[in-house]
Amino acid sequence: RSTMNVANNQNDDRRPKIRLKYNSPSGLYRQLLVGVDNNSTTLFDIGYDAPMIDVNANDMYWEVSNAKFVIQAIPDFNFDRVIPFGIKITTLGESSIKIHELENILDDTAIYLHDNVTGIYHDLKNGNFVISLPIGVYNNRFSICFSNESSTIISKTIIKDKKAISVEFINSTSILNIKNNLEDT
Repeated sequence: RSTMNVANNQNDDRRPKIRLKYNSPSGLYRQLLVGVDNNSTTLFDIGYDAPMIDVNANDMYWEVSNAKFVIQAIPDFNFDRVIPFGIKITTLGESSIKIHELENILDDTAIYLHDNVTGIYHDLKNGNFVISLPIGVYNNRFSICFSNESSTIISKTIIKDKKAISVEFINSTSILNIKNNLEDT
């Protein structure tokens, strides 16, 4: 399997990285970085993740531990990995998200932008994602993922006496997760 290297990197850092570029309706843009590091988690990791200091009127950011970030390190780019991001809109018009640069990414690595509201998976390697959103903040709506609907996660929650049993099946790995929060009586 070959590796796609868009950036001409002079150092020996072979960690996979995806750089995204968000173009806002106002003409401003934001660049975000997500990279793989075996020492990182999906939570905030000091020395790996960079919190966002300045949130613009129209902006995009990684959602990590209920905070906004411009750089995020995660353990892998596996097909079941989901990387949520948020968008803030104060100007009506068209926004776009595109891959700005890939480093050390295998050619056969799929990179999708998933819209949790519409259910649409957009292949970012084949073109920019363009959308016009009403003014607002869109947390938990969009994510970057590495497979499309063919690896769907099916979940069901059963609630009884304000406690729940959660059942989740991941098609791509055939894994069934069951979490029982009910107390035996």
